[in-house]
Amino acid sequence: MSFRARSGLAHRPGLAFNPSMSDAQAERAHCPGCGAALELQAAQAIVSCNFCGTQSKVERRLRRVEPDLERVAPPYKPRDPKEAFESWGCDRLVAGILNETDLAVRVAMARALDSWQHVHAGCMRTYVAAYVEAMLQAPPELDKAMCGILGKMVCSDDLADKHCVIRAGEQYGFRLHGSRGLLFALSLGDAATVKLLLDIAEWASRNGDEAYAKEALIGVQTAIGRERARAVERGLLEADPTRIRATPLGLRFLNDLLGLFLKNDDRR
Repeated sequence: MSFRARSGLAHRPGLAFNPSMSDAQAERAHCPGCGAALELQAAQAIVSCNFCGTQSKVERRLRRVEPDLERVAPPYKPRDPKEAFESWGCDRLVAGILNETDLAVRVAMARALDSWQHVHAGCMRTYVAAYVEAMLQAPPELDKAMCGILGKMVCSDDLADKHCVIRAGEQYGFRLHGSRGLLFALSLGDAATVKLLLDIAEWASRNGDEAYAKEALIGVQTAIGRERARAVERGLLEADPTRIRATPLGLRFLNDLLGLFLKNDDRR
């Protein structure tokens, strides 16, 4: 069983440090006092902020590392030009998208695949890795068309569909000049995808791809804005678009309000 260390900060300096975690790779965190970025070294137990001097205990937690999605592609069969793509099954559409050379045909196939019946069929989970890998190389028009089925999987009531796309985002989202379609699909998710999009944005910015970082942040804004609209509709937040402020009802039912923005990631 594989694990990786995750670092976090707490206001409890002086607590015992677990030496078994000393081989964990360094990670970044933020000062709980002023919010400044902190550079963590693998063996540090206490870290001091260079800006405000706050000392914080470094806590490292273990979590299961999920294996990469296996790249599986369905077998490709030459198509009959007279056939309507809408009558094709999920396997055949995916095979056509991955193997056809005509851009217009591939876009038409991707649009035909963007259907709830193909989500409910369950076969897309098998092909997500190969599908998203193809999106990385796809022209913008095709990338946009291909993301439709992924967006439906993220919105699916079946957690297996949603988590499959999130794992694909973890596996293929951290690529320079990556798939905008993948980012858009992730923006249709909840707190789990918001955290992933924030991580992608920070990574892309650190690696000089500001355009990709901006797209990831737009995805964050889309996801948060959707939950904000739901809170306004339920009377928990004020409708003022220039600020986020709880209504008296929202303060009364604060747990319900926070729950809209802090949904649990049920993968773990």
